[in-house]
Amino acid sequence: MQCVTGLFCIRGVFPEMKSEVLQCGRRKAQDAQTAEVRQREEKAMTRTHWCAVMVVCSTVWWGMFSMSHHVSAFGGDAAKGKVIYQAKCVTCHGPEGKGDGPIGKALKPPAGDFSSGESKTKSSDELQDIITNGKPKTAMMAWNKQLNEAEIQDVLAYVLTLRN
Repeated sequence: MQCVTGLFCIRGVFPEMKSEVLQCGRRKAQDAQTAEVRQREEKAMTRTHWCAVMVVCSTVWWGMFSMSHHVSAFGGDAAKGKVIYQAKCVTCHGPEGKGDGPIGKALKPPAGDFSSGESKTKSSDELQDIITNGKPKTAMMAWNKQLNEAEIQDVLAYVLTLRN
């Protein structure tokens, strides 16, 4: 029976149908709540989907950006850094940064190998500090008197390309 009779029940025409009318009213209220819950869930799913898409897009964009600029450390230019490296670092670290330069092999301890596991664990900040201030108890000298900050950044950017 439809709830249309509810109108008559309330007015007293069919008082015996009052419980059925109340049940029907509850069903309608539950259906309305269910529809409202569904709408909220759909909005939440839409928001979640949108957020997931944004995270994926941001990650892809950042990955592409960092890959295209992977030679840049703190704004350094790896191409300029290569020129400085070849002029000042090759004799110890070798042309590929493996510590196999003509002087590097004879040093105690030997010159750093940028492709080694140990070197790869060092952060850009640590490497910059070593280039800038040298490394105690090794032949690695401080370059902060011979190179300006931009040149140190350039060398760092190039050294990071030698980690492969």
